This record gives sequence, structure tokens and C-alpha cells, in this order.
Amino acid sequence: ERPGLLTSFSTRRRGIVTNCDIAPTILIYLGIKVPPPTTGRKIYSEASKSSLKEVLNLNRKLASLEAQRSPFLYSMAIFQSIASILVLIFALLKARLSSSFFPFSNFLLLSLAALPLGLLLLPLIFSGTILNSIISLILIVLLLAVLSKGAFSRVNALTSLYLILTLILAIDILSGSNLMKYSLLGYSFIGGSRFYGIGNEYMGVLIGSSLIGITLLLDRLSSFKILKKLFIPFSISIFLLIALPVLGANVGGGITAIFAFGFAYLKLSGQKINFKRVTYLILLLITALGALALLDLSASKVEESHLGRFIESATLGGPLIAFKVISRKLSMNLTLIHYTIWSKVLLVSLGIITVLFFKPAGILKKIA
Repeated sequence: ERPGLLTSFSTRRRGIVTNCDIAPTILIYLGIKVPPPTTGRKIYSEASKSSLKEVLNLNRKLASLEAQRSPFLYSMAIFQSIASILVLIFALLKARLSSSFFPFSNFLLLSLAALPLGLLLLPLIFSGTILNSIISLILIVLLLAVLSKGAFSRVNALTSLYLILTLILAIDILSGSNLMKYSLLGYSFIGGSRFYGIGNEYMGVLIGSSLIGITLLLDRLSSFKILKKLFIPFSISIFLLIALPVLGANVGGGITAIFAFGFAYLKLSGQKINFKRVTYLILLLITALGALALLDLSASKVEESHLGRFIESATLGGPLIAFKVISRKLSMNLTLIHYTIWSKVLLVSLGIITVLFFKPAGILKKIA
């Protein structure tokens, strides 16, 4: 191999390989066939004019991100919870509060929408200590909120922010996720949970922002014909961005997208959610996953994503291998639910949704 930076198709990142890549690399070097259950991929090098400098800079950047991620996201989760509760209180007590509170509540809504976008753009503007990062993020979010409020009407500001966030995330995925991989809301290279594509954090942001943005837009259009012409291709595009092996490579996110957009379409089109329609959604999901699997398996062995490797291992190793992988995934997710701060945010969100469910439709429009 030529001198340069080590990488592999396990990470698809210059200067980063996994310990699982060592065994297949040695076996291939010795001319021995790599057994199917092996998860790693061959290590190879990419040319670099200053390998040591590049890898040291990468190490510093990733170490800084890892040190800041936990306290940063914890603070963000607390802010989101408090801001969401305040907006709900302002909405419920609208008749009793002074009108001077409404611009503040509107600004809170815009800040909540601007926060993920601010985290995405932060690495482009600043990288340093956690205090400086927080100050920079606050300034970015405030600027985005002010610009959106000034450039659009109050009703359109939220819609525009969410759709702009969706667009920037789409562009980032199409260009190699270069913003996400260094965002504090992105995935952890050091933790080894993911190295390419879209992580679960921004997957949730993309589905949420795209769904909110498109439904707010359709709410203004109020036409079922426009709904079918706009919503369905839009939903398919988001699914492909998230789930395609060469783009987001997030199968779980693809499953989430199908159900999220599927149920949203049923509600927006005035259809009842019953067993028959849920069955159709499940069949759609199976078809989509099958197509993704065929696409992934058609790639070369070294370029397969997680889905292709799972199917290959399950095919050769039998149901037991598939069961072990699924069990490991479920166990990891249950552990995350137990320990992550986002579980608390979810509970707050569910509480707010429950309150809004029993209130007249359009309550948030009064303060938005």
C-alpha cells in the first residue's frame, strides 16, 4: 500500500479504522479467505501530503468534540424542555397574560427550531472550549431566530426555519455528512457507534423538521390534490436520504420515516387509522427494506453497509446470528433509553402533546 492515512469501508473516514478491521486485513494479506461472520473490512491507505499533521488535527478535533458533547447536549435538553413548557404555559394562559409576553413566546419557538441548525453550523464558525462553544451557539441561534422573524411573516418564520433546516441537512447528507460528523449533535467517532451517514440525533431532527415544515406549509395550502403531489414525493425523498446505503445508511431511521410520514399522510388526508391501513404501511415497510437490501447487496463486499452485512451474516449463519444481532441492538437501545437525557425530553414532549390533545386545534397559532 502507498503511504498515507489509513482508512477502511467500516468507517469511510480518512485516518480512522476500527479494531475489527485488523483481522480481515491480516487474512487478506496472507491470502486467506475472510470468514463470513467477520464484521471488519480491509484497511487501506489514502494519499496524504502531511499524514501525521492531518491525523493529529483529527485527533484533537474528535477529542474536543467528545469532551464537550455530554455537558453540551445535557444543557441543550434542559433548555428545550424548559422552553417547550414555557411556550405551552403562554398558550394556555393567553387570555390572562399581557400581550407583551407573546413576542417572547414566539421567539422561544423560533429558537427551538433554530437550535439544531445552529449546532450543525457551529463547526464551520467556531471550535474551542465548551464555554466559547455555548456562547457561539447562543449567538448563532439568536441570529437565526432574528433573521427568520425579520425576513418572513410571523406565521411563515417557523415554516421557513424548519424547511431551511431540512434543506441544509439534505445537502449535507448528499455531500458526505461533513457538517454532521463534526457537530456536537452528530455521532461519536470515539464511541464507535457510527462513522458515516446520518446518526440517530440528526435523523430525528430531519424527520421532525421535514414533517413539521411540510405540514405547516400544507396547512396554508389546504388542498388534498396539492397534498398528494407534494407530500408523497417529499416523504420518499426524506426516506431515501436517511436510508440509502450510500447516503444516510440508517435503516432504523428509514423505518421511523415510513411510519411517521405514513401516519401523517393518513391524518392529513382525513383517512382513519385502522388495522387495514396499518397493514399496508407494514407491507410498504417490508417492500422498502427489501429494495434497500437488494441495493446494498448489489454493491461490492467491501462497500456494503450495516444492512448488507447483517443480511449476509444472517443468510450464512442462520436465524441464530440474526437473533443475536437484533437482541444486541434492542439491548443497546434499551440501555440508551434508560441513561440518556433525551428520554426525559421525550417524557416532557409527551406531556405537552397530551395537554394539546385536549385543547382546541390551533392553540399554538395564537402565539406563533
